[in-house]
Amino acid sequence: MAREHRRVARRAVRLGIQPPRPLRLARTEAGRRAQLARLRTLSRWLAARTERVRPQERPLSERLRHYDALACIAGHESGGRWDISTGNGYYGGLQMDVAFQRTYAPDLLRRKGTADNWTMEEQMRTAQRAIRTRGFTPWPNTARMCGLL
Repeated sequence: MAREHRRVARRAVRLGIQPPRPLRLARTEAGRRAQLARLRTLSRWLAARTERVRPQERPLSERLRHYDALACIAGHESGGRWDISTGNGYYGGLQMDVAFQRTYAPDLLRRKGTADNWTMEEQMRTAQRAIRTRGFTPWPNTARMCGLL
């Protein structure tokens, strides 16, 4: 049973889909037989698939390293609105000022204007570049509220 579960997990990962939950054996012999039959059916079904989920088709939470942390920060900074421009010199869901945008995403700033015109993914990727060098210090209060500092 464990071998079949590992096979299903490997095939799922190869296709770019989420592998099954950890194996929990059924209590009865009949339940275990049914479980094994389901795993074998799933394994055969996955083996017949050749299509893969391309990286850009995966959810943002899988593509972006600090997705949950940045979503928490944006929730506190802008109420989760990514297109916000409050007129206080800060733009977008993560409330980035123009100097921050110029430093970490000059091409986006030039092409699209301030961060309130960018997509959520573009804003998060810009924030990731900043996190590599500065950590979560550009958002000291909200990062602290989210348990990041």
